[in-house]
Amino acid sequence: MLREGAAHAPAWIEGILFAERMTGDPGEVDRLLTGPGKIPDVARSVLSLARDTRTGSAGERQRRVQLFAEGAANAFELYFSLGRLTELGRASDVVAVLDGAGGASLEPYDRESLKLDACSVLDWRVLERKEIGFILDQGTSAPVVTLIAAHLIRHPNAAAAAYAFGLLDLKPLPATAENAGAHIALICMAGVNGLDARMKQEAGLMGWSAGGQFAAWGHILEFFEGSVPARNPAVFLPALHQLPLEVVYALSAHYRASAEAPGSPGAPGNPPRG
Repeated sequence: MLREGAAHAPAWIEGILFAERMTGDPGEVDRLLTGPGKIPDVARSVLSLARDTRTGSAGERQRRVQLFAEGAANAFELYFSLGRLTELGRASDVVAVLDGAGGASLEPYDRESLKLDACSVLDWRVLERKEIGFILDQGTSAPVVTLIAAHLIRHPNAAAAAYAFGLLDLKPLPATAENAGAHIALICMAGVNGLDARMKQEAGLMGWSAGGQFAAWGHILEFFEGSVPARNPAVFLPALHQLPLEVVYALSAHYRASAEAPGSPGAPGNPPRG
């Protein structure tokens, strides 16, 4: 799609990089950069950075990404580089950028997603909750709920998830067909964070737990309540076609990491979910 000049290049770039992260195979990225055919400039710059930061010391990779962020030509380049800086141990610098003039070039959704992730990495739990409250104060909507759910799947914390649900009880998201994907994201957020009662409550809102109205509910319940460390959400994801892609990525990455470290106790204050 990138070679054919399809719209929404950032989405295709993220898909390619996510696949590399999950499989450990850089072949597709390398073929796009070295093969015939033109790809968008933003794809070439971001994929080149991803390739160039596969190797080198932590300091070297941080410097490469920092220079890239400072010279970012568009919002997606800045978004990607700030996310990489968080992963490389520079989360406090990312928060400083987001709170300054540099963060203004990002869409509010992207800016808040980056800030929440950075706060979790830094273990700034008070600020994380403050941001969650600030986001929900702007109004409860499907994108807002998806943003928070994806974050708390990427960075599980049972206390923060319970806090978010408490705020949603005050300003609930209507259980309509248009909001189905966001409510499914909340089910997954509750499951990852060990909030089984809340997971079942959300399923009840969707009508899943009444009279077997949703055949996959049993598989989802079994998956999240299970104790086997190496679990694969692919057993139920195909049935959740309404689940936002960002949440699919978050679930896949979370359980991939858990499978690679089955003895990990998980996030502080969070019961092990594999």
